[in-house]
Amino acid sequence: MTSTHGAAIRSVPTAADPTAAEASAQFFRDQVAEEVRALMARRRIRGRAAAKTLGVSHTYVHRRLNGETPFDTMDLARFAELLDVPLEQLLRGPVAAFDAAPAATLSAQPVTAGDGEAYGINRK
Repeated sequence: MTSTHGAAIRSVPTAADPTAAEASAQFFRDQVAEEVRALMARRRIRGRAAAKTLGVSHTYVHRRLNGETPFDTMDLARFAELLDVPLEQLLRGPVAAFDAAPAATLSAQPVTAGDGEAYGINRK
């Protein structure tokens, strides 16, 4: 389905469907962690080295890299600096994965999400 602007219509969870909301949040959290892990692996940065550089505990880093604890905006900014990439790069892959995920995985109300605007990300 497409909107009047030609962008794909995406279903996103609402408060009325907390199970879907939790599933979507976990999916996105896992995708962000995967993106950060991949960039760390390409740069051969281990979790303990990242923790030391960031001035946090190894457990702090471990929980975020494994998706147990979501990255907050400061975490993302600090990891982007550590990895020498723009902050947007840490979210670009996860947003694409979210857009490509089966609607059944992330169901509820339709919104326009053809270019990531619904997620607050300008991927241009």
